[in-house]
Amino acid sequence: MRFLLREAQFAVRRFWRRSSFPGVLLALALGVGANAATLTLAAALLLAAPDHVRDPERVVLAPAIGTWVAYSDVSRRSKTLDLAARTRNELSLGAGAEAAAVSVECVTRGYFDLLGVRPVAGRTFQASDAVRGAGGSVVLSHGLWMRRFGGRPVAVGRRVVLGGRGHVVAGVMPRGFRGAGAAAVDAWIPLVAAPELCSFTGTDLLDADGGGWLRVVGRLRDGFDLRDAEAEMASLPTSATPAGRRVVPAYGAWRARTRDGRVTLWLAGAGGLIFLVACLNVAVLLSVQGLDRAGEFAVRMRLGATRAQVFAQFLLEHLVAAFACAAAAVGVGGAVGRLLAGLLPVAGLDGFFDGPFFLRLAALTLLAGVASGAGPAIGVARNAQSRPVQAVAGPDRSGAGRRGGLVAAQFALATVLVVGAGLFVGSVRHLTRAPGFDPDRVIVATVDLVRAGYSAERIRGVFEEFLRRLERAPRAVSAAVSLAPLLGSGGSTMAFPVRAAGGAEQMIVPIFNAVSPDYFATVGTRILRGRRFAAEDAGRRAVIVVNEGLAARLWPDAGALGRCVVVGGLPCVEVVGVSEDRRHVSLTGAHHEVFVPWSQTPRYVAGPTAPTLLVRSRGVAREAVGPVAAALRGADPGLPFLDVRLLADLVDAQTRSWRLGAVVFGLLGGFALALAAVGGFAVPALSVRSRTREIGIRMALGARRGNVLLTVFRGGMGVVGAGLLVGAAASAAVYRLMNSLLVGVTPADPTSFAVAFLVVLAAGAAACLLPAFRAARMHPAEGVRRCLP
Repeated sequence: MRFLLREAQFAVRRFWRRSSFPGVLLALALGVGANAATLTLAAALLLAAPDHVRDPERVVLAPAIGTWVAYSDVSRRSKTLDLAARTRNELSLGAGAEAAAVSVECVTRGYFDLLGVRPVAGRTFQASDAVRGAGGSVVLSHGLWMRRFGGRPVAVGRRVVLGGRGHVVAGVMPRGFRGAGAAAVDAWIPLVAAPELCSFTGTDLLDADGGGWLRVVGRLRDGFDLRDAEAEMASLPTSATPAGRRVVPAYGAWRARTRDGRVTLWLAGAGGLIFLVACLNVAVLLSVQGLDRAGEFAVRMRLGATRAQVFAQFLLEHLVAAFACAAAAVGVGGAVGRLLAGLLPVAGLDGFFDGPFFLRLAALTLLAGVASGAGPAIGVARNAQSRPVQAVAGPDRSGAGRRGGLVAAQFALATVLVVGAGLFVGSVRHLTRAPGFDPDRVIVATVDLVRAGYSAERIRGVFEEFLRRLERAPRAVSAAVSLAPLLGSGGSTMAFPVRAAGGAEQMIVPIFNAVSPDYFATVGTRILRGRRFAAEDAGRRAVIVVNEGLAARLWPDAGALGRCVVVGGLPCVEVVGVSEDRRHVSLTGAHHEVFVPWSQTPRYVAGPTAPTLLVRSRGVAREAVGPVAAALRGADPGLPFLDVRLLADLVDAQTRSWRLGAVVFGLLGGFALALAAVGGFAVPALSVRSRTREIGIRMALGARRGNVLLTVFRGGMGVVGAGLLVGAAASAAVYRLMNSLLVGVTPADPTSFAVAFLVVLAAGAAACLLPAFRAARMHPAEGVRRCLP
């Protein structure tokens, strides 16, 4: 113990005099900080236990149950599970200018008891709350309680307007409680009391057999496990397939099957790669430092030091430096963590600098210190014993192959990360290239008037007033009404079966959309043939615009213009235009679409609908959001929450997972390249120092500077090239596993590989050129002096 204390004191004294410390600081800060951040993201999404849930390991999900009818039947018959149902919706809290959008979960009465959570104020739902037509009760989240009522207990019993209806605050949940899901929830209401507020259609779906609008959560009863519950589910007569009757844990690894979960696992793997690159880089720097200090350690062994003491001193010095770098790693981890939290909002990332984060950071720092320092320390101890006298002569070329291999491994891993960034960037480019509409300068406004109790005639009047006000707005170029939401901007997507009149009985179910005349110009969807709708279509017979894919499907050998289509109960709807194909519901794929004039909507839809308003702005769209919202709120002072946002933001939301992969893989790839370039510089630089005598003699004998530069550069680039080839082969093998996450590109995408090759070669060339220029500028006398006694 006394020996370790003495060596630790000596290591601290030597700490500030280490010439390699800046490089070690850079490598460990990037490797440890970035890896701690990605591991924190993975833990928050895949491993974090939920707050306030009792025995979360016994809480499960039953994905096979998706309707109220199936839930009621299984809940009554199950002997292994206590079940509760939930569904999620966005509702308006308040009215007028003070209205706000809140995320609401509609749940069954026993939901909170099943999860084992108790309110911090008031109560949860009672049997009298879960009756159709009962007076509305609402349980608030802790966050909404603080925002709306300042955390005052008088909030319990207060009346609030939610979804256009009065509700009484029954209770408040504890801080951090999110229910059975990963996303934040603002409030909970009884599912049975107001089912029309809880369905995506705005209607009562409790008696509907089809669809999958419910999410069912369960708790294993005492004496049963997951296998018992799954066996019981398979034995019950449900409409689900056998594969869909599984029962899965509600928290933890099941989230890895989601798209965000799979991306998170890949990001954690990328963080592991940058950690490995950092360790390799530090090992190279320490190996070089060990050669520089060979004379010192040789003298220590001459004075009686053992190999164990030399090993311990060198490793302890490095561990002191590693933990000194932890402060910089905290900064890097925090920056990467804030980036991840912005791109992928996840429970657990809101308080990033917590105890588990610092524990991961400390463990990774210790692991990096030992992993990167043990090998060089062994080499130093071995060399000091085997060549005690020669060590004072200066650096030699021992271990050059090992150091070259470490540098090649760094460039290989950097290549893997850069290729991964290219694949994610290619996916984002495919998703945003030619979607069939132009999101620039388009504002989307939605307001749920159906759930607020507006009739169909009143909804039409409100939206016509919207259009009249926007015609006078100085920041609006054009405005239009659309029945089908674009990229999930609000409302529900409708579909009607269609077929060509008089033709083959080919029934297709495209997306149905009712739009005003300026719709196509506002969103930037081109009319390829025929015409768009006009105001005069209101009094004409039924007309329709179809997209190009549907036209080719219905009339593969003839034009679509002037043809008749059977839509719903109308026997002949004339096709007056053909629009370009576009990605309406999701950017991942195009859909068949039919468009009818907004004025002809009552011919197809009898009840009230929730249309969307689209505005093309003049100038910067974000600056026009406020004036547009103000103009719309003036149409009706009692409006529910009016959601006004940019269409470009909806595009960003659709590409979030891929942008997260592109940004983080690109960032970590840049880190890895920077570290590999440091190693790529250090090894040729050490080679030049070791060969000073040889280079000086060659130049004295007439060697040209260009030949010397080329020799050194070629040696360094050989290592870079080897790493590049190994990295390319590894990328081709590894990213086959990521094929399901890619859109529009393949794991062997030539563009991604070509760009990665160029970037890695450029970084390697820049690192190798500096020592090559130094060797070329060497004076012959410097090498000749090394030959003198």
